[in-house]
Amino acid sequence: MSKKNTKKKSARQTNTKTATTIFHCEHRHAPSRCFANDKEKKQTWVQAVKNAGDYQVRVRDFLISPLEHRIFLVLESPNFDAVEKAFGSVKQLGDMVITPVLEGSFLDS
Repeated sequence: MSKKNTKKKSARQTNTKTATTIFHCEHRHAPSRCFANDKEKKQTWVQAVKNAGDYQVRVRDFLISPLEHRIFLVLESPNFDAVEKAFGSVKQLGDMVITPVLEGSFLDS
């Protein structure tokens, strides 16, 4: 007779999801400071997005308005400090506003 592997999962293993906050980030820069054709500055953005997970930050959306020189991000993170650590390097490239937001709508009844 073979024994089945019936290991019980502990409560710690089954409930590992960390509470997160959703953040809306808006970056803007002047056309004269645009980094679209500056490989080094563009790489700063690429690395920040690529390495966000190292700070427990998930990039849900990354949207660009090239005509307005604006970038919009929707992030999930355990706290503001993690977002600051993940995206602090891009602040030198323009102005950034980071705002915690709620998912859903106040219009729902």
